[in-house]
Amino acid sequence: MIRTELEYKKTVERIQVLERRLIEQQHVFTQQGLNHETVNLALDPERSFLETMREDLSYYEQLRRGVLGTLYRLSDLGRWLIGIRIARGLSQKALAELLGVSEAQVSRDERNEYHGITLERAQNLLEKMGVQYRIEESVSGSLFQADSRATDSLSDGTTKVNMPLPVATAPIGAYLRADRRLSPAKADQLNQLIQQAIALAESD
Repeated sequence: MIRTELEYKKTVERIQVLERRLIEQQHVFTQQGLNHETVNLALDPERSFLETMREDLSYYEQLRRGVLGTLYRLSDLGRWLIGIRIARGLSQKALAELLGVSEAQVSRDERNEYHGITLERAQNLLEKMGVQYRIEESVSGSLFQADSRATDSLSDGTTKVNMPLPVATAPIGAYLRADRRLSPAKADQLNQLIQQAIALAESD
């Protein structure tokens, strides 16, 4: 997960380097007389790594626009808190000042994705960042939601977390997030497309 602008810039640079390297390697393999299937097999690992970096880049850009995923499991709370900071446009240094701790402490906590954080401390983080949120329960009573896919700035400078998923369709996002073949960014994108399709169908 990309957490800072510096990490973002480094990832952009790494992607550019890897893209050039892949082109060069493909040319070398072709010159060596390797067939298309063999070349693809040789390059697939690096292509897969490149795709992962692109998804990380896309997810960070999405967070910067204030588009957040929905929290379905408390085990994902750490990533969600980091995402909120990015969506609010706060640097690690700015958050550290709000919390009255060192920037190194915030950086360390985010590297560990707030592993073992208490709910009281999470609540304090949200309050310091001026975020309101809503927890919902599905019909089955088995789905935890803290929805923050979109935020509205209030007149007092706080942010209201809104746009909860419809209860009847809420589990769709949970199923997508649970699919290990999908990255968090990809799962959220698919979920948003599905929700848009459902909303269009209901408006007809």
